[in-house]
Amino acid sequence: MADLTLNRYIASGSTAARLAFTPSPATPGSGPAFGEVWWDTDLQALFAWNVGTAAWVAVAGSGTVAASAIAQILRRQDDNTRVVMINQGTSGGGGGSGTVTSVAVAVPSILTVSGSPITTSGTITLALATGVGAVLGTLLEEHTASASSTLDFTSFVSSSYDSYYFDLIDVLPTTSADNLLVRMGTGAGPTWDSGSNYTFAAWAFNDTGGSALPGGTGSTSWNLISSLANTSTQGVCGFMMLKSLNSGAVQKKGNWKVAGLQSSGRLSEVGGALLYLSSTAVTGVRFLPSTGASTLASGTIRVYGLSK
Repeated sequence: MADLTLNRYIASGSTAARLAFTPSPATPGSGPAFGEVWWDTDLQALFAWNVGTAAWVAVAGSGTVAASAIAQILRRQDDNTRVVMINQGTSGGGGGSGTVTSVAVAVPSILTVSGSPITTSGTITLALATGVGAVLGTLLEEHTASASSTLDFTSFVSSSYDSYYFDLIDVLPTTSADNLLVRMGTGAGPTWDSGSNYTFAAWAFNDTGGSALPGGTGSTSWNLISSLANTSTQGVCGFMMLKSLNSGAVQKKGNWKVAGLQSSGRLSEVGGALLYLSSTAVTGVRFLPSTGASTLASGTIRVYGLSK
């Protein structure tokens, strides 16, 4: 007979003697439905101390109680749980021993498994399943403004992606009442397009109400949000999604939604649809303030590719 004591409690002797053992205190703390559990190797059963009935109850193995009772017993606060393990046998030491011939892993469909099962030794490796990147995204490029005349993204376009997600975090203009603009780049370099090739349809809300905006047709850039404040704690946050940038056959479309404080002191949210009136493949995207002599004072923009 060998006993293992955990957290100051011990139970020993026959099964009957252990069932007669009363934890002290019988009701540890407040709130938990039981205080102690122990495994009886004679009966192959897990016993728990039910505070409500002040008795040991089998919760797994031989002679178990109903599932509803188990659920009641197992409701507890982790910091009030104490465990007693009982090892019964003629020799000292731990419990039973045994071997396995195969160990495998089952995972949800968003993961794949390699190296399973293991029959002797080895490593089981998990990876994201094909297409999961379309939800999680892959970071392709990022830039942080610091009195920057533009933030240029020129290395992210790839045939591996059709969809690109730009994440704007606290982007702040240096000059009050500036707008935040976007332009496309094409070819090597790239060459930044300032021609009348940008159309956008917009809506806006501020803290006094909402309205549709005329947007722009044949504009020289996309205007994501207008008349921004340059208060250091009030940068623009939001996203812009663009599609099929690598294509040389279709005009480029997308959508956006951003929030920012305007120079009037109004909190505004602006969003809508974007269209680049060119079927030329895009090789770069530029963010810039509307005032030519101004800069972007601070903030970070990241672009993620969503797997096909």
